[in-house]
Amino acid sequence: MIVKVRKVIEKYEMIRPGDRVLVAVSGGPDSVALLAILHKLSPELGVSLIVAHLNHNLRSEADDEEQFVRELCLSMGLQMESARADILDLSRSNGKSVEDMAREVRYSFLDQASAHVNAARIALGHHLDDQAETVLMNLLRGSGPEGLKGMTPVRDRRYIRPLLYTSSFEIREFLAGEGLSFAVDHSNLDPKYLRNRIRHELLPLLENQYKTGIERTLARTAEIIGREDDFMEDQVRLVLSDWNISESTDNLCLDISRLRALHEALARRIIKVLLERFSPDEKGVFSSHIQAVLDLAFFGKPSGRLNLPFAVEARRDYWRLILSSRERSGNNVNYCYPVAVPGRIHIPEAKMILEFSVIDANHQEVVELMMEKEVTTRECAVGRQKAGQAYLDYERLVFPLKIRSIQPGDRMRPLGMAGTKKLKAIFIDKKVSRDDRHRIPLLAGTDGILWIAGSCMNESVRITAGTRQVLKVIYEQVSEKSIEIRERLL
Repeated sequence: MIVKVRKVIEKYEMIRPGDRVLVAVSGGPDSVALLAILHKLSPELGVSLIVAHLNHNLRSEADDEEQFVRELCLSMGLQMESARADILDLSRSNGKSVEDMAREVRYSFLDQASAHVNAARIALGHHLDDQAETVLMNLLRGSGPEGLKGMTPVRDRRYIRPLLYTSSFEIREFLAGEGLSFAVDHSNLDPKYLRNRIRHELLPLLENQYKTGIERTLARTAEIIGREDDFMEDQVRLVLSDWNISESTDNLCLDISRLRALHEALARRIIKVLLERFSPDEKGVFSSHIQAVLDLAFFGKPSGRLNLPFAVEARRDYWRLILSSRERSGNNVNYCYPVAVPGRIHIPEAKMILEFSVIDANHQEVVELMMEKEVTTRECAVGRQKAGQAYLDYERLVFPLKIRSIQPGDRMRPLGMAGTKKLKAIFIDKKVSRDDRHRIPLLAGTDGILWIAGSCMNESVRITAGTRQVLKVIYEQVSEKSIEIRERLL
């Protein structure tokens, strides 16, 4: 089994020599086997391991499982990153199911833990049976190719699943052979969860009466669909690039004749991708929404409107299809100011003044920031930003720069994260009102959003030990009266 897992790691280039790998360990058989196998392979692969465990506080055994994982780490001489969360309380306050809330909190914890220990990869214990269950569950929900491809061996270039082609039977055999104990999550037997009913009822029925080795068949199907789905995504990117459809456009305007000339499958995928840009987590767009937009474009009157989820409005204007936000009030605020360095900008829409200057990295205030050890938020990691001031690596900026308001589809890579995140999602996480979102200044370069005033900085411009020059931004909220007085004095 170890040889098999090593081949999967090599095939998908999951790990590189020198990587630090954060291993998610719940204490169950799958994660314990994953940790044991990676621990055996770590000298050969040239990697170091750190364990991550999140206590969900959902069951009475949760504390015992946390202690079990802690003792397992001690026996292997491994560092452990842990956290606790009240998933039930969070699910009630956020209006989400326990399963969805647990998944969201778990991945958020893993992202934070990996940033804290500087891990390049996060290893998850999903295996062949999990893949089969996922495919069946998505099939029953009416998913398209994106759902039927199941889980991928590598996601976002950092989440890896070395056991994805290993069955639960093989995992149990390995654990027994190694004499390894594990925790048992009895909630996995509860039939109120769809996944459990698929695992304990549907899959055994299919295995016994329809297809021997059904799990491997479903996993193979998912792999085939995954390759074809990747091809479709490439085609969407090519079409949108050819049509000059930018991700940071207020109104997404499509030529209906061009859309109609495409194969229906590609046209549907393009509409889905564009509608998902308005969703904070790129979810919640269903087949009925896509079909309604296509019906408006292809079969409706020369002009018409359609209200969609996430405050999206689809409009047909003769041969144009326009997708835009129907947000009101402060959301209509739209501004853009060029940045001069050194320089000063007054933004009346935000009632804010920003001043830009360049200082050496050995300046005392920069040195003090670099020496700060206490980190309170990911956005303020290692003191790259403090109240009223922000510091960016000047030599990593791509000019020209501008200060502007948010636009649909805006994304950035927050400090400590490997992937990008929609600004809308960042604002939702921080509970910024819709009116305020469009007023908050954004520093943008030709390669995207670099900084959200007073909130979040892009990982690509963080100051490091190799930084030589620093862009210092001083920002302050001011009243119109104080601005008027200041202008007279300058």
